[in-house]
Amino acid sequence: MTLRVVFRTHDGGDRITTPGEPPMRRKVDCTKKELTLTCAYSLATSIMCCDEDVLTTVLDDNSSDDTVQQLQDMFHVEVIPLAGGFEQGSLAHFQQAKISDEDLVYIVEDDFLHRPEAIQEMIETYVMFLEQVEPEQICLYPDDDYWNYEPPFGPTPTKIVAGKARLWRMNDHTTNTMFTDPLVLRSYWQLFHTLATQCLSVRGINEDTTINLIWKHHVPLFTPLMPLAYHLDHHPLSVELHKVGIAELWSEVRSRM
Repeated sequence: MTLRVVFRTHDGGDRITTPGEPPMRRKVDCTKKELTLTCAYSLATSIMCCDEDVLTTVLDDNSSDDTVQQLQDMFHVEVIPLAGGFEQGSLAHFQQAKISDEDLVYIVEDDFLHRPEAIQEMIETYVMFLEQVEPEQICLYPDDDYWNYEPPFGPTPTKIVAGKARLWRMNDHTTNTMFTDPLVLRSYWQLFHTLATQCLSVRGINEDTTINLIWKHHVPLFTPLMPLAYHLDHHPLSVELHKVGIAELWSEVRSRM
């Protein structure tokens, strides 16, 4: 079983707060560069802990020279610079996964903090679940995000299934991060292309109107109840889901860097 990890990074700036909307914050208090490098280190560690054949592609969107050098040292690959803006980078991210010759692809953003066992366990769980369903491909998403329990997506009824080392729930929504067969991208390419190229420029284009249709109608999606990677995104101030687990893993990773 071979895996291609396609990792996209950017160490500057952050999302813009929208006037009139509730205040948001990231799940850790740090600069974007610190976030990117810490999450990158956790991913590199998880790859090194995996017994399977894992190849890595790192795509970088105009990070500093220092960040690029640190990424190259972590993953032992040449970082590929991205040209253009956010949408062009998103398209390149998906395209690299689409053309992969490996059995599986892990498309991952730079704000996911991974447990050391994450990559190995996702491979084993993917194989296990694939044997239990009729479709020829499935998808895994590594986090148990707060939007599983908050509007507009949740709370929703679901099925709970036992994986290799933890319980998983069936789900129908991801971010641009996913662990699946590259054939999924080739089979439903138009939805990935639309999300990447129109998410900022066309009103109403987002995951729920594009790639989430795949998980809702065609490819079963599973997400763990205890995360294998925490998405350190912006979230409402009232949400404290997995706060202790995030703090503990963040401290552990930082202490090893």
